[in-house]
Amino acid sequence: MISNHIKPTGRPNEYTVSLIVHLAKSWLNDKGQEIPAMDMNDYFDIGLYGDDTKAKDGRNIGHIIKQQRFKLTAGDHELRLVVRGKPKAVVLDPQAYQIDRNPNDNWRDIQWYGIRL
Repeated sequence: MISNHIKPTGRPNEYTVSLIVHLAKSWLNDKGQEIPAMDMNDYFDIGLYGDDTKAKDGRNIGHIIKQQRFKLTAGDHELRLVVRGKPKAVVLDPQAYQIDRNPNDNWRDIQWYGIRL
């Protein structure tokens, strides 16, 4: 994920989240070399997380307040989601359906006009 920001829609407790994501897919050939998948056209979920809650045992539990699926090709994409409630983080592939060598780059804290919420 490259960047994101949020702004109110003008309706009570509703926000537009804009984000730019970069997607690339590759496979390994029989020699173990990584080969870019040029014809990628896959479905990806984007999840917006709200405030965590505490479980009875003290653990934090994350809550997805909006999840939406997009069909995307390789490269950069600008996406917009409208959500009720104030999101705290955005996650690409929140259910980890895709095999990913670096899943840590799939999430970002939401930026409010460049300032963290």
